[in-house]
Amino acid sequence: MSDTRTVPRDTQFLYIAGPYRGKAKSHDHHSYFEIDANISTARFWAAECAKAGIPYFCPHLNSDHMEVIVPEVPSSYWLDMDLKILRCASGLLLLPNWRTSRGTMAERETALALVMPIYMANEYALPMIKADFAEQREEESVAVH
Repeated sequence: MSDTRTVPRDTQFLYIAGPYRGKAKSHDHHSYFEIDANISTARFWAAECAKAGIPYFCPHLNSDHMEVIVPEVPSSYWLDMDLKILRCASGLLLLPNWRTSRGTMAERETALALVMPIYMANEYALPMIKADFAEQREEESVAVH
């Protein structure tokens, strides 16, 4: 099966990826406050995307503390679901400390296999993403006509 995909440009969105677990790498109530700090970082970048008019999916906000709400659900469930969503994304935004996260490394590897644009979360990222998304829409429009 090929890792290439075509994303209709009217469904463009950015996938936000970064560490979720705490330093102990536990996915349960023991890491609640570290997980909460990681969710807050992801929420900050999600809000920045919203302010910039960039559609996004943020897995941190989708599974926000579900390790406490439904502890019987394994962490692999969340990553598997997130990777399915990532395959439909137009780009990947890597949050600070992404290299410390096995899940984020898997998300990055998936994006690389799909030849998806990857951006680092910094002061230049959002203007670059807006420009790239606009260019992709323009290319799609020219290809249709």
